[in-house]
Amino acid sequence: EVRVALWRGRRVAAKSLFAARSRLGSDQEAWRRAYDEYMGEILTMTAMAHPHIVALHGAVMQPDVGRCAMVLELCDCSLFELLHSPASQLLYPAPPPTSALASAPDDRHRAELRRPSACRAIAQMLGCE
Repeated sequence: EVRVALWRGRRVAAKSLFAARSRLGSDQEAWRRAYDEYMGEILTMTAMAHPHIVALHGAVMQPDVGRCAMVLELCDCSLFELLHSPASQLLYPAPPPTSALASAPDDRHRAELRRPSACRAIAQMLGCE
């Protein structure tokens, strides 16, 4: 669950795992998997710092009392809304598939070319390509 919150005088996104806990009920194994995934997300986000990636400002992990939350930079829209907006099609147009795939030297490069254009754009922004 993600909500808009006020933190240190600014609007932020507060992402909580509490809703998942109540939804999972007494299924301890499912809760453990959700908790581990959430911790993985926190660890991944602490390792990234880039102007095009949402910033993690802080996190609290106290699962025994039901407090598991992240404080994140607040964006104007969700990633889903951004990727499906008409404007996003103008930012990162996909190359014509036949010409790009035909010129790829091997299967690895062909698989790389099949990635969605948004994934390629993010990888390029991060210097991964």
